[in-house]
This record gives sequence, structure tokens and C-alpha cells, in this order.
Amino acid sequence: MSGAFEFNDPLFDVPASALEADPEAQIRELLYRVSQLEATLAEERMQNEQDIKELLLTHIAVADDVRALLERVGVPTTASEAFLSRNLSALGSKAAAILKRFGVEPIHLTGQPADPDLCDVVGERVSDFPAGMVLREDMAGYRWRRGVLRKGHVTVSRGRDG
Repeated sequence: MSGAFEFNDPLFDVPASALEADPEAQIRELLYRVSQLEATLAEERMQNEQDIKELLLTHIAVADDVRALLERVGVPTTASEAFLSRNLSALGSKAAAILKRFGVEPIHLTGQPADPDLCDVVGERVSDFPAGMVLREDMAGYRWRRGVLRKGHVTVSRGRDG
């Protein structure tokens, strides 16, 4: 066979399946399947994000419990209390390090005006500070890469006139 196509060259047999093929329909089917896979992947990503959020909130609750136990022990007066306090403190440090590694940071609210996007007001006290100023964090709030993970619970100033 020469380099140029001539009409007297022998023809190649074309399989019947190639003659009946509909490339346009096959491409449409492939594009449909790709869109279905993309939708499934997006749903799985959302579910994974929700699962991670729930896991982080559970971890925060455990860290809160450790902190409460440490506060309940107070100033150790015996060797066993000192041992317990030291180990609870180490456990709390590990919990904080894990949260930090996952980008979870506490929201510092004390001394700031109460922001409803960051905290829920659970108490008020008369004070010399302006009304609505956060006096105490009753439960710490946390921020994550996607926004507020958990709102803080705060006590705010009512002001002297309130």
C-alpha cells in the first residue's frame, strides 16, 4: 500500500458494532454518569464534614468535662490530689492540642460586646460595665475552619441603670 489513499486499495472490514454505534448517545451517557458521580461525591463530602463536626463537638465536651473535674479538684492538699490534678491537667493539654491540630480554636468573648453569632446570653448581672458586655464565659465557644463550631454561653452586664 502506498502513502496516498487510492480507490483501488482493498477495504478494511468494519465490524457491525461500529456501524451501529452512536457516539453521541454514548457521550451523553458518560456525561450523565459523571454528573451522578459528582453529585454522590458532593453528598459524601457534606456527610463527612458533618461527621467530623460531630466528632469535634464530642471531643470538646470531653475537654469540658476534664476542665470541670480539674476545677472541682481545686488546689491539691494531698499527694493523691496532686497526682490526680497533674494527670487531669496533662489530659486537658492533650485535648487542647488535638483541637488545635484540627483548626479548632476557642472564641475569646470576655470583655467584648455580646455577639449573637458567637454566643448565647444565659445570664445578666448588674455591673459598672456597659450593658451587653460579656462579663463571664459560662461555656466556651469554639471556631472551626467553616465558622462557629459551638457558640459560647455567657453572662453579660446589665449596667447600673438596668
